[in-house]
Amino acid sequence: MRITLITLVLAATVLTGNLMAAGSGTSSGTTLLQPVSAKSAGTAEACTALSGDIICLHYNPAGLASLKAQDVSMMYQLGVAGDSFGAVIYGKNMSFANIGASLLYYNTGVIQIEDTNGDLLNEVGQSDLILTVGAAKKLSNFSAGLGIKAITSQIFGKGAAAVAVDIGGLYEGVQIAGGDVNFGISVQNLGTKLTYGGTPELLPLKLRFGASYSKTLNTGKVINGYLDFPYLIYDKMFLAQLGAEYMFNSTTFGRIGYRYNVNSPETEMEPFCLGFGVVKEKFTVDYSFSITKGIGIPHRLSIRLKI
Repeated sequence: MRITLITLVLAATVLTGNLMAAGSGTSSGTTLLQPVSAKSAGTAEACTALSGDIICLHYNPAGLASLKAQDVSMMYQLGVAGDSFGAVIYGKNMSFANIGASLLYYNTGVIQIEDTNGDLLNEVGQSDLILTVGAAKKLSNFSAGLGIKAITSQIFGKGAAAVAVDIGGLYEGVQIAGGDVNFGISVQNLGTKLTYGGTPELLPLKLRFGASYSKTLNTGKVINGYLDFPYLIYDKMFLAQLGAEYMFNSTTFGRIGYRYNVNSPETEMEPFCLGFGVVKEKFTVDYSFSITKGIGIPHRLSIRLKI
């Protein structure tokens, strides 16, 4: 385990150094940074060391390797300014590897702008579509995963496209204080640039380190803890994300999360998150909301079906 973790950290450090040497600046493609489910949003998206869940495809694809069933997850979010975001994620365990696929959609709706002649025009501000496919393989306690993304975007009629990859590793099953601990690492959105009207813009390249802790209490209830340290390389933004999940029984559980922007705490718009979930046989409903700084309260609802 020690050799595996050291190898992962060294590889990530070398990759990060090479990427930072290539240049820095503000990235585009912010749709790639949206929560893809109410479950992940409820734990502040501290999901790098999460395993066995299809939402791992968007945080650390290696977590798909522990998927036990064929799952579908769907989420829809209506923003406070009339914008909308949706996500459909699919995963299946296979004999050779576990696979996943997703489709993300974002649209700001029609926005009124003024052209150079002073005329008012009604234009769709931004419209994004992101298709992701991925696979993960478990090798004893260690899992490796890969995700490939195709991104199309339009901003006020100017189109752009890009491709990117996510890579990740996950080490599971370490016993600490009577619970199971996982360690994860991933690199997200490593790819080409989005070019709107001749102006190239960087994708939000992110390096993630994370750990998770799960323990079954004497009462039979389960508590899960998650800790992530994502770093947005081009934006030079370092985050700390902490989440917890308490399973009251096999059908109900609650979640809480906290996000902290180390570089600029005042710019973090959703520092606190709360959520809960209800399971009925193969059907799960998750809900979350964030306590924000003056931009309204984002409500997220997602459903999940084990096929």
